[in-house]
Amino acid sequence: MGLFQTNPNSYFRIFVLLTWLWGLAVYNYQAENPVISIFPYLIPVILIAWGHGVKWGFVVAALATLSAMCADYAEIYTQTELIYSGIATYAKLTGAAIGFSLAKIIHKNINPM
Repeated sequence: MGLFQTNPNSYFRIFVLLTWLWGLAVYNYQAENPVISIFPYLIPVILIAWGHGVKWGFVVAALATLSAMCADYAEIYTQTELIYSGIATYAKLTGAAIGFSLAKIIHKNINPM
């Protein structure tokens, strides 16, 4: 089995990826300069979407969006700016989930086993 295929050990991978998001959320909450790059949040979304499909990719994208929002942003920006930022982040992450889910489908069709 490949690295990203669903198997009984996939629950451990899900746990590791959710722990990654939790760690980012804790860091963002405590740090003066939070992580604003999208790439650390993309890692769990991509891996879950590849291994478990687009629906789980959407769920992890929502969790990643929540972990990207930190307490400092609430103090600096208005509520409207926070909502727009959250929607933009979720749109980027769901786009990646859709793209990698489609890539897996294409990969399976090209390389049937």
